[in-house]
Amino acid sequence: MVGLFLDVYVIYLIKLIIWAFRMSGSDKWPITTATVFFTDESAANSSYPTATVAYSYEFDGNSFEGGPTNPLYLGHLRNSI
Repeated sequence: MVGLFLDVYVIYLIKLIIWAFRMSGSDKWPITTATVFFTDESAANSSYPTATVAYSYEFDGNSFEGGPTNPLYLGHLRNSI
């Protein structure tokens, strides 16, 4: 049981470090408006639930799409936000 507890926190810390690294310098990114065309929550009852938000946007006349899958932290709060 302790191993599972530590496993969850180790994974959380690793993903937090990766996120912080990716976000460094993001304050210089241009701002635009995006359209969200679907959301999906998977494995709501698993140890590692995730959420996907698919979006599209235009910038400088070019169209872009994305749909990253990210950990769903504090999953029990998802319906109250």
